[in-house]
Amino acid sequence: KKAPPQGLEWTMQEENDEDQGTASLQVLYRGLKWLYRDWRLPVETARRGMEAVKTHLGALSKKFGYEFPLTAGVLSARGFQLIREQRFDEASALFEINVRAYPDLPDVYHNLAFLAERMRRWADAVAYYEKAAEKAGSQPGLVQFFTGQAEQAKRRIKRPD
Repeated sequence: KKAPPQGLEWTMQEENDEDQGTASLQVLYRGLKWLYRDWRLPVETARRGMEAVKTHLGALSKKFGYEFPLTAGVLSARGFQLIREQRFDEASALFEINVRAYPDLPDVYHNLAFLAERMRRWADAVAYYEKAAEKAGSQPGLVQFFTGQAEQAKRRIKRPD
């Protein structure tokens, strides 16, 4: 604490209920979680837009010494984490950013369709699945999948849950 090397980040936590034989696995897990605590893209950052996301990933690249690329997958993964947490409005905001950044990828519309289904917004799901099918034009298997999903969502409009 008195003279840490420059750039050293550290933390300490006592394990009162553990001993050397029982603490190692828990401590390793918590240590890795702490070390990579900034890895998850904060929703607040994503809401500020693409430049803020790029700045966040640039800071991670500098900290860890290798490039953190901004991909549709990075944004999608965070969006799906938010869906698992039932934070639908935040997932929607992130997926909308993904659509603006990667408007030609069918997956970004599929993400929105999936979210719309979870929110029981069937008409929106249909529109997003149809857009995904349009963007998947040269991939017949994907076109068929997205078209089928759109048809299922249309049936939900006619007879909601």
